[in-house]
Amino acid sequence: MKSFRALPLFLILIHSVIASGQEDVMRKTIPATRSSERPKIDGDLSDAVWEAAPIAKDLVMFEPQNGGPVNKNMQTEVRVLYDDNAIYISAKLFDQSLDSILTQLTQRDSYNENNDWFGFFINPYNDGLSDFNFWITAAGTQADAKTTVNGDDFSLNSVWKSAVQITDWGWTVEAEIPCIALRFPETPVKDWGINFMRNVRRNRETSTWNFLDKSSGYRFEYQCGLLTGMTNIDPPVRLSAMPYLSAYADDFDGTSNYDINAGLDLKYGINESFTLDMTLIPDFGQVAFDQQFLNLSPFENRFDENRQFFTEGTELFTIGDLLYTRRIGGEPKNIRGQDLNSNDSVSIKQEYTRLLNAVKVSGRTKNNLGIGVMNAITDDNFSIKIENGVETKLLTEPLTNYNVLVLDQRFNRNSSISLVNTNTMRKGAAHDANVAALLGSFISKSGKYSLNVAGKQSAIFENNTIDDGYSGWWELQDVDGLWRWEIGQWIATDNFDINDLGFQQRNNEQVQYASLEYRSIQPKGKFNRVEHEVWTSYRFLQRPYRYEYLSFSTGYLD
Repeated sequence: MKSFRALPLFLILIHSVIASGQEDVMRKTIPATRSSERPKIDGDLSDAVWEAAPIAKDLVMFEPQNGGPVNKNMQTEVRVLYDDNAIYISAKLFDQSLDSILTQLTQRDSYNENNDWFGFFINPYNDGLSDFNFWITAAGTQADAKTTVNGDDFSLNSVWKSAVQITDWGWTVEAEIPCIALRFPETPVKDWGINFMRNVRRNRETSTWNFLDKSSGYRFEYQCGLLTGMTNIDPPVRLSAMPYLSAYADDFDGTSNYDINAGLDLKYGINESFTLDMTLIPDFGQVAFDQQFLNLSPFENRFDENRQFFTEGTELFTIGDLLYTRRIGGEPKNIRGQDLNSNDSVSIKQEYTRLLNAVKVSGRTKNNLGIGVMNAITDDNFSIKIENGVETKLLTEPLTNYNVLVLDQRFNRNSSISLVNTNTMRKGAAHDANVAALLGSFISKSGKYSLNVAGKQSAIFENNTIDDGYSGWWELQDVDGLWRWEIGQWIATDNFDINDLGFQQRNNEQVQYASLEYRSIQPKGKFNRVEHEVWTSYRFLQRPYRYEYLSFSTGYLD
């Protein structure tokens, strides 16, 4: 029986006065129009149903000249309808140079290639955190993503309809977004955040309906417009189940082996805010293989995650950078640690541990508290050792239980405090591990200054002992204006280790850094923007104390 003690959490306390409010952003509004008739999604905007909807127009340039006027020959008109089942959007994109509209055909989600495109961004909670983003190129290619704290997550892959047409005055877009593809609150009257964006590729020109101020420290999601007055639509039941049955046959050297697997993937919307994902005895045989390359460095390779369960709805679990999901069902820890004589050999039964099941629940409450819980269990893994012709079964990885808990409280729009805990528990005498972190991100009232802090503690439990390690990080930034700067420090003790469920290459070091940057977002001559940065950092070992290097660098970006 293994015993655990409560782990004290290493904190970094920095005394800083940061105002709690934020200045309001100017927001355009467009009233929602309920339709009794569903428009035909074919790119032809002559349907009479569109005439009842007001027009969103007068887009403002986003780049290259942030806030500048759009060419009068390239205006855009957008209309929005809704009914009980879907949101409908149409757009007229005027362009007198029809032969210059770029229509390169690309694969899904590759919208920003050599083509013109139109996009719209819907935030049903109007909180700047839960955007659903959709793009359609002039060639008809679709792209969709969900906004997360770490950027756009293109694993969304919703099912929705769209169509485009090239006309004698430009081109058109029609789109239908089913309500089941969105999450939205169950309120009598709904006001959603919304914005529209257009890109004219040949001019490298992008414009938006509600102005996005690139010089501001605010996230663009907080600078959207409003779709007002939606009534009598209810969140649909979100439930999907995907059972599977797979069979494998292996014929080698006159010996045939057969394997049959069955399992289930389940997704269920618990309520308007939280979603349950579950996979039972999953089969990842169709997942893309990792690119193989020779690693001559002292550090392990970090591979991308391609398994659908670990790529969808995981934005909360990336906070703190403590979770590397390839550890779950990855290569056994002791697969290369067997003692072999010159006449011995090892036959690997399973190159990767078998994932028995995994469950995650994630979402965000109306008070902007994000909650994420994940659990996964992997089976015992064995190899066969052949010694002088005698086979011996060796345990390379015991039954393991992985757990992750994330609490993320957002407030004052851009600011947040987060608590993250990861835990790895193994059957038998193998070691267990726990990592806890407290993180904070604070933005000043004007959006000009930001302060980020993090404190982390790792603990390895083995042979009735606990090996603690700590790390800390702080960073103060000026994120607004022509001249910007940052200073920061990162510290890790020699026994700080998150690799049981995370990914870490270095510890036992301290890094101090600072930078000064000049950033002009307005065009100057042939340049759309100008950025020049001077960076310096100082690194040394913690134990024994030893200087490593002092570096200076500079960079220019046009």
